[in-house]
Amino acid sequence: MTTKYYIGIDPGISGALVCMDDLGNIRKKCVMPIVKIGTKNKVDPKALAHWFKGCFTEEEVRIVAIEEQRPMHQIGEVATFGMGRGYGIIEGVVATLELPYELIRPVDWQKEMLKGLPKGKGMTKENSKQVATQLFPKESFKRTEKCTKIHDGLTDAVLITEFIRRKIK
Repeated sequence: MTTKYYIGIDPGISGALVCMDDLGNIRKKCVMPIVKIGTKNKVDPKALAHWFKGCFTEEEVRIVAIEEQRPMHQIGEVATFGMGRGYGIIEGVVATLELPYELIRPVDWQKEMLKGLPKGKGMTKENSKQVATQLFPKESFKRTEKCTKIHDGLTDAVLITEFIRRKIK
């Protein structure tokens, strides 16, 4: 029996990708690959495709869960456009590689994975860090070994992955 993999993606420049097996073991993770174009950082479609192709065949991927993005009025037009561009690149790469995928609303995975934790402004990222480190105590969620802070893109991505794994199992 072939191992099936679940992949969760927190889109955006500060997002991340996580791959988990059927048993809930984290097999691979990385912060969102970016490339500098002019003065702006953008999601790097080539590096993203390479990440997928380097590890998994189409048959091995059960599902890719991409956190759905929507315009946010408080961040402005330029930032909204950049966010949408990155989101489109991610969905485009996944679709081009013919991987099965599902768009997951943030409210859905957060309701399940952050159940019972306090809500409020700024709490979601802190709650995500707390739950991810409790569920996966042996994992490091730091951007690099030298970093001192947990990368919330990695913790969000791992919780998105675990959410879709539980949903499908």
